[in-house]
Amino acid sequence: MVRAIDIKYYALEPLNEIVGNSKMTTGKITQKVWKYIDKKNLKGVTGDTCKYKTKAGKTNTAKGGQVIWCGDDPLMKELCGGKKKIAMMELPGIIHKHLERVD
Repeated sequence: MVRAIDIKYYALEPLNEIVGNSKMTTGKITQKVWKYIDKKNLKGVTGDTCKYKTKAGKTNTAKGGQVIWCGDDPLMKELCGGKKKIAMMELPGIIHKHLERVD
């Protein structure tokens, strides 16, 4: 039986421009996205806030380094559906929309 963390995926457009075209696990893809965010200096700073919805439907607020500024980078803006900023808690869901499982 294959563990969920061992399943390999291909990244679809525009995610593959950030992480590449090879098959990878979701953990490796997420690492590469965070490296890109750090390299492009897209993390928020103290005083930045962003509202987001939880799985339970409640609204929470991300603060400081939990905010990712997507509007300053064309690839991230396209990946995040044109949003100017997102909470880091939203990132896994956004990434998952751009993955195709390798079988």
